[in-house]
Amino acid sequence: MLSFQPAVLWLSSKAGARVPHAEDLRKMNAGPGIRDALLVHRMWHWRTQAKRLYPANCPKWKARKNYLFLVRKHRALAERHGLRETDVF
Repeated sequence: MLSFQPAVLWLSSKAGARVPHAEDLRKMNAGPGIRDALLVHRMWHWRTQAKRLYPANCPKWKARKNYLFLVRKHRALAERHGLRETDVF
């Protein structure tokens, strides 16, 4: 629904949602140093979630899967920070 008023052009949020493309999701809009820091932070987060002893929002198997995906995809970065595939077992 479009509404034209003198000072405001308003687009209704119910007009339809744009589904992000896979290319949009893969691109990280950050510099190399910040990108590496964010990736390492995500690796530590999923590693902690996979090794936790208390219940959380995410099942352990999913946290383990996410951690392993990141470590395998960014192997050199993980090795530089002392993260291994066997850390979650």
